[in-house]
Amino acid sequence: MKSQSHAATGWPAAAIVGVFVLLSAAAGAAQSGGEEPVPETFTATTANMDPEGTDLRFNVLRWSDDAEREAVLDVLTNAGTEPGDDGELDALIELPTLGYVWPDGSALGYAIKYARRDAVADGGERLTFVTGRRLGRFGRESWTPEGTPDTALQPFTVIELRLDGDGDGAGTMSPAADVAFDEANRTVALTNYDAAPTLLAAAKRQPAPYWAR
Repeated sequence: MKSQSHAATGWPAAAIVGVFVLLSAAAGAAQSGGEEPVPETFTATTANMDPEGTDLRFNVLRWSDDAEREAVLDVLTNAGTEPGDDGELDALIELPTLGYVWPDGSALGYAIKYARRDAVADGGERLTFVTGRRLGRFGRESWTPEGTPDTALQPFTVIELRLDGDGDGAGTMSPAADVAFDEANRTVALTNYDAAPTLLAAAKRQPAPYWAR
């Protein structure tokens, strides 16, 4: 193993596309009698960081398949993590979008490029997400714990939520926790989760959409 909140007065194209994709997924599932994957929603509130007390909504359209995990690992390990002139990792941004992270009060969501769910003891689950752009990429706030040096920032964010059997829990994210790439299993993870500060409090799985209940 180796060791985006943008204030806007209107609805930018990226946000409109994100909402359209979510609505299209819902309509498709309803029309096909539930054969399409049901979008899943999780929420959490930022803590011990700047900004603090911001609600986040994770809309997951689907989970990464083997090929999609492979593509993300290839970008992050073979192409390196050095951003381009615009401070972004274009090869990651161009990969398929599996969902969005929406900060409360922002019209712009951050595209999820990697979404993995692992079952844990007592019926819980560990959720790992990689966003195409670093959370806070376009805002004035750092989206990191106080004192985090700019040199620790990467052009993407790895987020981990740990939920119990009732769907409640907490989480953290990079760079407060180190990012590790498991090339053998083709996964992305945070290596020191237990030692990292809790940056995402009151994490919760939300009920399924009304049409999927």
